[in-house]
Formats: sequence, structure tokens, C-alpha cells
Amino acid sequence: MLNINYQTELLGSRQVFNHAHILFPLNAVATWKAASIKRVNGTINGASFRLALQSDGEGGLYLMIGKDLCKKAKIEIGQQVQVYIEQDLDPDRIDFAEEFLEVLAQDPEASEKFFAFTIGKQRSLNVYVTQVKSVNSRLKRSFELADKIKRNALSGG
Repeated sequence: MLNINYQTELLGSRQVFNHAHILFPLNAVATWKAASIKRVNGTINGASFRLALQSDGEGGLYLMIGKDLCKKAKIEIGQQVQVYIEQDLDPDRIDFAEEFLEVLAQDPEASEKFFAFTIGKQRSLNVYVTQVKSVNSRLKRSFELADKIKRNALSGG
């Protein structure tokens, strides 16, 4: 299993609001790309994460660091951070919101269509549900998505 431990600076947004980013070490990029690693597990200043490697369009890689992870790691843009990254041995795993799974279990049509989506589409829809903190908001989003899935009314495809 590939892994890397390094120190770097937490940088500002790469055109995405409320996100910071860290660069992946240039001396490791070729090895990780050759191994086709797309998703990683790791820690930043001891706070754990599970993220996708992003291409910078110039041959490098980076990780987007959201405000919740920054808060959990107690870090701010411009600070030096300690990063440990390892390849995700189960990159297709999705940590579903319980509420979303329950709504899908009660709606076979939405469930069938949802699980026919690509893993990436499933993950992004699940993130929409899990990014809110209250149970009521997660339920509301789950029902909303199930309805849109059945009606083929999801924006962006």
C-alpha cells in the first residue's frame, strides 16, 4: 500500500468557495498516478479524512480541504500542516447517511434508479444529504432526492 507523510502549507481556495487545499508532493505524483490512485485516506494535523486526489491541470495533484475538516484539525490558511496520506483500499465505499438509506429502502423505484448511477454520482448525491447536520434536514433532502431520482429531474444530468 502506498503512503506518504509530509509537511506543507494549507493554501487558499482553488476557485471553490469555503475550501482550502494542500498540494501533493511533486516527487510522489508520478508513482501515485502510475498506480491509478484516485481516493485516499489520511490525517491532517491528526484529523482524519477520506478524499479524492484532484488534478491541478499542470501535472500535479492536490486535496481540497473543506471548512469542516479545517475546523476539526484546528487549522487556517497559511499554516504549516502535517499530512499523512495512504491509498484508499476500498475507493468505491460510500458512507451513506442512515436517513438516505431508509428512504431508498422504502422506495424501490428510487432505489433501483439510484444504484444504477455511477459510484461517483451516488457519492455526490449522498454528500448532498450528509453535509447538513440535523436529522430533519437529512430526511428532507433524502425525500427530495428520491422524488427527483424517480422523475429523472436531477440537475446536471
